[in-house]
Amino acid sequence: MHHRKRNETACMEPVPNWIDYAERLNRVIAYIHANLDEALSFEKMAEIAYLSPYHFHRIYRAARGETIAATVRRLRLYRAARSACTYDDADRRGLTTGRLS
Repeated sequence: MHHRKRNETACMEPVPNWIDYAERLNRVIAYIHANLDEALSFEKMAEIAYLSPYHFHRIYRAARGETIAATVRRLRLYRAARSACTYDDADRRGLTTGRLS
């Protein structure tokens, strides 16, 4: 006689399809990069990922290790740092002396 273990069926929940989620999140990242200068709507990003805002937050954080707000902040800071490093020497001298060409 075969006895099924207790709660065996409860542990048979489907495993999330992380490849599908990765594609959805990559669309969101592309949207962020294209609109980094704009005010970004959390609801719009969830819509792009075809997820409810609640599930979008959970899936994004689980997959990327940070919240969507942290990602946007990091990307904006990175862009600002890169643009600050692209001044040529004349621009740097102008910033320190107060004279911009």
